[in-house]
Amino acid sequence: MRLGLIAIFIAALLCACSVKTTKPDLKVELPSSWRNTPLVANLQSRSDKWWTALNDPILNDTVTLALQNNLTVAEAVERRNAARAIEKAAIANQRPQIGFYAGPDSSVRVLPKSILDNEDQSNTLSSYRRSSAYLAGFDLNWELPFFGRGKGVRDSAQANIDISQADVSAAKISLVAEVVRVYEELRAADEKTSLLQDMSEKYKSLDELVSKAKSAGLMSDADQIEARSALNDAESALSDASFLRESAIQRLDVLCGLTSPKAEWLSQASIPWQLAHAGIPPFDIPASLIRGRPDIHRAEAVVLHNAGELGIARADLYPKFGVEGALMLSGSLTKSSKSSSIVQLIAPYVRIPLLDWGLNRDMVNEREAELRESVLAYREAVISAIAETELAIANFNTYDEHLQRMEKESKMLQDSSSRAQDAFKSGYFSNVEVLRAEIKLSQRKLQQIDTKVSWVTAFAGANKAQASMLIESYPDGKNN
Repeated sequence: MRLGLIAIFIAALLCACSVKTTKPDLKVELPSSWRNTPLVANLQSRSDKWWTALNDPILNDTVTLALQNNLTVAEAVERRNAARAIEKAAIANQRPQIGFYAGPDSSVRVLPKSILDNEDQSNTLSSYRRSSAYLAGFDLNWELPFFGRGKGVRDSAQANIDISQADVSAAKISLVAEVVRVYEELRAADEKTSLLQDMSEKYKSLDELVSKAKSAGLMSDADQIEARSALNDAESALSDASFLRESAIQRLDVLCGLTSPKAEWLSQASIPWQLAHAGIPPFDIPASLIRGRPDIHRAEAVVLHNAGELGIARADLYPKFGVEGALMLSGSLTKSSKSSSIVQLIAPYVRIPLLDWGLNRDMVNEREAELRESVLAYREAVISAIAETELAIANFNTYDEHLQRMEKESKMLQDSSSRAQDAFKSGYFSNVEVLRAEIKLSQRKLQQIDTKVSWVTAFAGANKAQASMLIESYPDGKNN
């Protein structure tokens, strides 16, 4: 019998490599270049720290602080640490497991019925304590990872690490884009608050002038209602801007893992918002690098994970081989004598599935379907990433053009306001006309602020879509 087991064991060794799970074909045709990228390219746009192009030292410090303290990123890092630990445990589980046992011999732990029937229970327990059997020693168990099981376990565990690493990268990329967007929203709210305060003062002056003109019969009730309605709108907009400012501060607190805002964020309220955007280079990252995006890395890792799980399921269709062994000291202690002996055993074993009612085959069918589904999901992720990147670049180009036109128009209105001042000094314009020209300029500046915010959002979105080349060089914080 033992020779037969050894023969089966050796045969398994010879055919163990015959069952393999091949990696699915993940090739997806990529565009040669982005359709929405400007023809003029600049290699400076390849920098992974794209937010530094905005030339704001406080923003740079805020991004670094967020990468250090953000709790969402820290949670993703801990999930990665857990996946690494699981991978090591999976590898360790494929190696021989040796344990130590010391205690009563389970084969003689039940008291004889004749003793249990004894009415003198104290003598019963005393007799059992004085006459007992024990075992002490080492045991061995090693299930050999044949028929692709070992490779499937390792591939699945490694894929889980890759998935968690992709989640860390995605969390960093999303975090940076969100910090840039919220920080610039804070600067915009500061600028709006200052501008609306000035506009409210101008509307008050205009309301007073209109009231005097109405009393003199130079303006109608409708003119006065219009002026006061505009004043109310300006004061309401000022309240909204104050709320948006506070909202941006609180969101920055959360993103940076803080319970109170940084003093630098609050001290900028009186400083004009200068958005350095004129020198931003166009996007020129090759389209072939789209595979470096974390979402695509994750989709690929899911495919490899499912391939590994399929390998494990297929291995369950075949016999399991292993080695069991023990080196034990067995003995008994009685009131009058002691005895002991050494038990040695090591032998291969085989477990053959005979009747499982199709359970293992159905598991294989399920894993095959999951693998096919993940391959389709990978291809969809690539196509979606291409579409998202094209749209993000096109969106940025659109708002970049809007902002340039808005700045030219703002300059024209500034010149018009200056001419109105000159005309007032020369006696051609009244105070009302001058105030209206200044208010019109302020209204256009408010629209320009909104356009700047949209530009920042588009700029962050385009970089988020392409920030895959050098993501690992993002500064790591203490939680990473």
